[in-house]
Amino acid sequence: MSHTAPSPAVRADPQRTRTLLIVLTLLGFALRVTGLDRLGLSYDEAASALMARPAPWEIIEFHWRAPFEHPPLWSLLVHAWSHMAGQSEVALRWLPALAGSLFIPLTWIAARHLLPTIPHAPPIAALLAVLSPVLVYYSQDARMYSLVVMAALFATLLAWRLTRPQPGTRYVALFVLTGWVMTGLHYVSALVLALQAGALLGYALLARRSLPWRRLFLAYALAGLPIACWLVLAPSFRTTLQVVLRAAEGAPIGPLQFLREYGRDIGFAAIRWSVPAADWSLLLAPFALLGLGVILMRAGRDHPGAYLVFALALLPPLVGALALPTLATRYILFAVPFTLMAIAAVVAAAGQRSRIAGLVTVAPALIVSLLALNHYTTSYVKSDYRRMVTELAARLNPQHDLIVLEAPRQHLLARYYFSPAWTFTTVPEAPDTPFWPVTLPRVVPEVEDDRVQSWLARYRALWIVYAGESEVDPGEFLAKYVTAVAYRQDCRQYLDVRTCRYISPVALVAHHHVQISATYGDELVLERAALTLYPAATAPESLLAQLDWYAARRPSVDYKASLRVRAADGQTLTQADELPIGTLLPPTTWGTGDRKPGYLAVSLPASLPPGDHVIELAVYNAADLAPIEALHSGDRAASLSLAILRVGDTMQLLPAP
Repeated sequence: MSHTAPSPAVRADPQRTRTLLIVLTLLGFALRVTGLDRLGLSYDEAASALMARPAPWEIIEFHWRAPFEHPPLWSLLVHAWSHMAGQSEVALRWLPALAGSLFIPLTWIAARHLLPTIPHAPPIAALLAVLSPVLVYYSQDARMYSLVVMAALFATLLAWRLTRPQPGTRYVALFVLTGWVMTGLHYVSALVLALQAGALLGYALLARRSLPWRRLFLAYALAGLPIACWLVLAPSFRTTLQVVLRAAEGAPIGPLQFLREYGRDIGFAAIRWSVPAADWSLLLAPFALLGLGVILMRAGRDHPGAYLVFALALLPPLVGALALPTLATRYILFAVPFTLMAIAAVVAAAGQRSRIAGLVTVAPALIVSLLALNHYTTSYVKSDYRRMVTELAARLNPQHDLIVLEAPRQHLLARYYFSPAWTFTTVPEAPDTPFWPVTLPRVVPEVEDDRVQSWLARYRALWIVYAGESEVDPGEFLAKYVTAVAYRQDCRQYLDVRTCRYISPVALVAHHHVQISATYGDELVLERAALTLYPAATAPESLLAQLDWYAARRPSVDYKASLRVRAADGQTLTQADELPIGTLLPPTTWGTGDRKPGYLAVSLPASLPPGDHVIELAVYNAADLAPIEALHSGDRAASLSLAILRVGDTMQLLPAP
């Protein structure tokens, strides 16, 4: 068995090499620890924090039984780390940031040993690892992914070392321990062991080389034994596998689309939110493929490291594209350093011809990285949950308000960010689990409407936090029903959630009552209106109107009410438009004789000019926006004057003239 020794060019100036490696490592460390608290936690990060709080045996038991959970090592690590560093956003992200910094020198060392015939590849690969947007991103993510990358790099370096003569039992033990750590963090990382073994087998067959098979078999058998037992015996994995396979069968994404998204992710860190500029990352694919060709041509027959790099760079995305299209990029993030080694190989090969050729070859990777890092460090937003909670805290009255979460995707985020003084519940109702993620069935309207009514009877206001991607209420029953039975006020849209405050009609005392009896289209009758300034004790934020409707006969069109505040010159200062009781039951679904109260809230901006302003109601056809006149006291009118809003040092409601 022969192996090519590292090129002397690599060792020509050890001091210069060490200095460059230290500089690159410090630069990577600075990129990864700067702004660790800039982005709020995502759901998975909050889950990491909460799941690390119970006792270690509880953590192990939960991961053994709960679907969609990986082996428990990450939660156990965070548990131990939290006892020393706490659970602030910065503390939670320090472990990934440290791992993300350490795999920069590890990339250099791995490239030096795995690609000995390409002497300039190690510093180039390390530089690309420093600036890799996706590696920076996951080094600032309070999850296990950067630790998996580091462990995969180290395990691959050890796999190469095990092919050399007489490596010593300490290398076998170290490889086994690294395999346990890697697979204990994430079960998909078992693919690393499988690809390494396949690469070494391919090397032995294609290069016709002899390998120490007993040693390798022992090392891989011991390294893979714990994860094999976990995958076979753990109920959590069996359930997860069934769901993943069903999802893969029905996945709308094809192989080419998967590879495109993978390329966008690893080149631009286009995580979660689409970034048009991320398509520039696809320019790197030809360089990576050319680099793999360079590696095989220069070292393939003489060195097993080339096979390891080839397999770990190319095969993970192919597995995803051809077999598991639902596989997320973060699950195969371990392929990125080897892809960077491939790009470094083609850059080094071009640089040997001329310095200009090397610079031209490396330029696309550097430009894409710098564009992506600029996006990531400036305009990128991971989650708006922290900002939402901050703004909610400024407006919430903990004594009189109830927070309602559209669960389950945010209930752990709420437990991480919410004040202990806040009262919250979930829709659907979730079990009282302070640590664990939950799965919930879809909303049952007959259950939730009673719960909403009980909340409105008990609390002055409901703050409902709607998930950006609803898993339990695709028909939006909750939003429609609460709009029908309460005053919807102060809705705000965030990146991944939306909040609305609903004022309970039970908690209000109307300031102004109007008996109307106005008929629209000989079908729908507005019987009365009750107006309220809310809140009453301070500068009002809203004008609330309860409109009592009666269907003289079944409505033939969907009537829409428009409550407006008009200045003396006829200018509309503010307004709110809605179906009589919202979209839950449009008027065309009513029957003859139905009576239904509707609730409208009109925002009152602080910039309202002083003076007397008319509060009026107009009705129109929701389908074509055609106005519908009111028959009132024998006359037809385009709108009805309900009251006067007098704006001065205070606001008050006066009867309409």
